[in-house]
Amino acid sequence: MTSILIAGVATAWLQEASTQGIDIGTRNDPTKIAASAKILQQDLKSFHNTTFEIAFLHPGDASKWKKFVSVLRSRKWDCVSLGGGVRTIPELGDYFTDLVREVVREQPGARLIFPLLPEDAGPAIRKYLPQAS
Repeated sequence: MTSILIAGVATAWLQEASTQGIDIGTRNDPTKIAASAKILQQDLKSFHNTTFEIAFLHPGDASKWKKFVSVLRSRKWDCVSLGGGVRTIPELGDYFTDLVREVVREQPGARLIFPLLPEDAGPAIRKYLPQAS
């Protein structure tokens, strides 16, 4: 059984950030991300012998960070997907670096993928983890 952790910035965080004047970019519009996530949910149904867990990231929230680390440590992940919002919003550069470091430290054998939108995760998984198909 292949285990894949898909992590992305929560739409609630994106909405809050945009109201605080953070330029989240048009790609990370919460409505667009929510629609893309629905496409991902449908796509994940096509995988066999694969377990998925979704983690929503809330940059700047220490309790949510601890929850993410707990999920990261909860099992051996074959692949960890870190969504585009966390690496395309300039203010999240340090947070993205911390995420990558934590994944490499806790899951050194996991493949890392970096889809731009949630709907890009399925094709990336198929490309870099063909056994998951």
